[in-house]
Amino acid sequence: MSEKATRIILLIAYSIFALLPIYWVTSLSLQQKISFPPKILPTNPTLSHYIGLITETGILISILNSVFVGLSVGFISVLISSMAGYAFSKLEFRGKKVIFLGVILTFLLPPQLNIVPLYSLFAEMNLLNNRLGMIFLYQILVLPLNIFLFINYFDTVKKAIVESAIIDGAGPIRRYYKIFIPLSKPAIIAAFIFGFRFSWAEYVFATTFIRSEPKMLFTAALKRAVFAGQYTINYDYMAAGAILLLIPTLLVLIYGQKYLQIGLQLGGVD
Repeated sequence: MSEKATRIILLIAYSIFALLPIYWVTSLSLQQKISFPPKILPTNPTLSHYIGLITETGILISILNSVFVGLSVGFISVLISSMAGYAFSKLEFRGKKVIFLGVILTFLLPPQLNIVPLYSLFAEMNLLNNRLGMIFLYQILVLPLNIFLFINYFDTVKKAIVESAIIDGAGPIRRYYKIFIPLSKPAIIAAFIFGFRFSWAEYVFATTFIRSEPKMLFTAALKRAVFAGQYTINYDYMAAGAILLLIPTLLVLIYGQKYLQIGLQLGGVD
């Protein structure tokens, strides 16, 4: 067997392995009555579980909350991290190495490690049970990765381009929005995807920092809908909610796949 054929077989096998859980959950969500293991093709498929999850649990408002928070985190993170990445990559200022070391250390720490001090801080700032507080919180968690992405991406911009702009009289701010931003579309889309994906699917902080039902994010509201009673687990809502949770991330990744790949390669993120 040739090397090419072996690679194709391995890729097909891996794709089946990766997609099988998604197919399994999709099949469960379309069954009239949940049964394990699910049927290969559900007989009389129905959308009743999706309709019930949206209409009977009041989860629609939480989906809108998560969309708002995710989009806000993505856009704000791109703005802040691109400016910070530009400063670290192309500007010289006092304390640059120390600040950059702090960014790297923050990037290396698991987010859940900071949940107790962050909760105390947000309680003092009256940002608990607040969607704007969640946007601020997710910025703290996402920015180190996106800053690191932009630093490595801006490092790939040729010095000749920057030197030509300096000769033409372009200052640091003008070089930022006239040269670096137009050249960094892959990094911008990759950073937006990281911010949106993290905030959309994040669970631990969403269930800890917001307790008010009208302000609850999707992952927290889904957990409440699934575990409706002390000894009750609604598997139908669990399956339907898992697919609803997957769809926005999947759409964003499909749209930005090309730019995400380029952004990761040129940005030096594995």
